[in-house]
Amino acid sequence: MYNDDIMEAARHAPVVSNATIAALERQIELSGSHAVAVDHSWRAPARKRTSHGDEPEDYIPRDVPDLENQLSDSTDDDEQHAVSVSVDPALASLVANLGDASARLQSRQRAAHTLAQDLARKETFPIEQLEACSPVGALMELAEADDTSLTLQLVLSCLTNLSSTAPKLVAQCCPAVPELLLRSLNGAETDAALRSYALIAAYNLCHEETVMAALERAGAAPVVRGLAMHCVAGGDEAKHAAELQRALKRCSSSKRPSSARPSSAANILSRVSSFSRGRGRRGAD
Repeated sequence: MYNDDIMEAARHAPVVSNATIAALERQIELSGSHAVAVDHSWRAPARKRTSHGDEPEDYIPRDVPDLENQLSDSTDDDEQHAVSVSVDPALASLVANLGDASARLQSRQRAAHTLAQDLARKETFPIEQLEACSPVGALMELAEADDTSLTLQLVLSCLTNLSSTAPKLVAQCCPAVPELLLRSLNGAETDAALRSYALIAAYNLCHEETVMAALERAGAAPVVRGLAMHCVAGGDEAKHAAELQRALKRCSSSKRPSSARPSSAANILSRVSSFSRGRGRRGAD
């Protein structure tokens, strides 16, 4: 369960909006035309529509590809992903499809697209349901199966929107999440389209010590500094990169005092000892 402080932080976390995710839909179609035939074997069940009221001022929407009208009916139920009866069937179906290694890549990408859209509406799935049917593992499997820029953008969209509601749920999937973030940040050095997705996903986890510590140990700091040089000053990417650098620096600094204190103390003792010996010699003279 999440305490009030975590919930308050989540209210101000940016998300990848449906407008941004919509841009990825065209890429899925293009990738399918060059790779595999369009898979119409799966359709997302009808999703709950809830009123989410006014969004916070710093709510940052990101577009998710709009694939809803391209998905056809499905008669298959995935029995391999048993979930609690309290979990929304739409969420259970999405997670099952994401983790189905036998499904076509486009089908899994569509599931990620739909999940990112749903998670952009922060009240679509209650946190308790997300805890009972966490999609993070399935998302990691998809990213492992296909590490192209498009798939990474879709997976990062889901992680960003999920962490805007339940950051602990994402952070607890270590070391897979930090590894994915570092891989995406490295790829973003030469992939401008991936850069904003990688930075915002990492930004939403800046206060998760386990994730930041893993990134810092893996050498993410110079990578983020390099990405920051390509960000437009004052823009969202620059803001995310700057905060990420601060979070990594905090992790680095927190390791220094324990190792630095003994040497500092030793230096002080050495100076005191030298000073005492000098006074002793002058007294003897």
